Amino acid sequence: MDEKFFLIIDKIILAFTVYWFYMEVWGHDYANYGGIAPIKGVYFVFAYGLFRIAIDNSIFIKLTRKGFFWWLFFYFIIVCLFYALVRIGMMDRYSYYVQDVFDKSITSLGLALSLMALLSDKSNFKFTLKVMIIAVCAGCVVNFLDLFDFSDKWGGYEVRSSGFYMNPNSSGRALSLGFIATMFFIDRKYLFPYYIIYFIGTFLTLSRGSIPILFLVGFYLIYIGAINIKGILIAMVVALILGSIGWTIIKNNENTARVVEMIEKNESIQNRIATFLNPSETEFDEGVRGKVAREHFEFYLQSPFLGNGLSSSRYAQKNFTTTNHSSHVMYIHLLNEFGLLGLIIFFGLPFSLFVYNSKIHIMPELILFTVLYLVAGLATHTLYDLRNLIFSYALYANISEYNFKEIVS
Repeated sequence: MDEKFFLIIDKIILAFTVYWFYMEVWGHDYANYGGIAPIKGVYFVFAYGLFRIAIDNSIFIKLTRKGFFWWLFFYFIIVCLFYALVRIGMMDRYSYYVQDVFDKSITSLGLALSLMALLSDKSNFKFTLKVMIIAVCAGCVVNFLDLFDFSDKWGGYEVRSSGFYMNPNSSGRALSLGFIATMFFIDRKYLFPYYIIYFIGTFLTLSRGSIPILFLVGFYLIYIGAINIKGILIAMVVALILGSIGWTIIKNNENTARVVEMIEKNESIQNRIATFLNPSETEFDEGVRGKVAREHFEFYLQSPFLGNGLSSSRYAQKNFTTTNHSSHVMYIHLLNEFGLLGLIIFFGLPFSLFVYNSKIHIMPELILFTVLYLVAGLATHTLYDLRNLIFSYALYANISEYNFKEIVS
């Protein structure tokens, strides 16, 4: 068939993938919610990407020039090796968990490879960035609507926005990844309004992992001159006026009253807001997250060099911790699964994105992504599981190949 035909199909699949990326249809089991079964969508893109590689050898050659391809290959070998070791010597302990963890890991790796293949075409890459700009704005609007809507069609979190996600932190990460990837594609004169939309949508998640990124990105935009002090002051005045008008309109709404009531009664939300508004006077204690991380780290220390084996984090959650929670820290999660090799895997991913044609390309968007990745690793253990993150890795893997000024023009 004609290559133009396949490029059209590529773009249709990528457009739907961006939709799934922001609505996180693939991130959870939606079997009870109807619609397209998530795992079938993953397998379809997985299979189509491999099909494109099989019929066009030039795509595979392109992939081998990217550092991320070799990171995927390295991670694949490690996962298979540790899976074999568990099957040989630890099935009595991990038999209930290891197959599920292995299947999800291989599926994620295959999906990343397939998406990277589709995005290796410059026209596909450029098209996807345009679609993502719309998706970022739409995701922010959805988060605003979520704050004042308590029906089951939204994520279900009270006071914290999560849009169609099941978790506000996932929403914050997706918006941050999308904004950083697309901000260099936006004309300077539109970048500040775009940032304001992103800021509001992400701030409403009250995500401790995402909100620091908001300010880091803001400082970067000020540094490059995309945002100046005059623009900030004007934006603050406009926001104050619009906020006052908006509050006058919605303050008598029964959902608004419910939000206010929940904030007043929810000590956790009050503490979270206080942390952001006045961090210097916030008193921190270990809390549930700290206790969970400590218990998972104590489990890791049982085998500090080689780790406790593939799926050991799942085992520890059910059989070792007193809280029955996952670690919520990617560093500890990988240490448990692969030992010190886990740290090589973790830090190897962002480094691999800088590598193209055996050369290291230092690019600001990749630096910002690396900061987000390292910060997110302190707040979640699912950086290699959620489909929205896998999509972003595939996107960033192609950034070093292209000149953004050329794409913008």
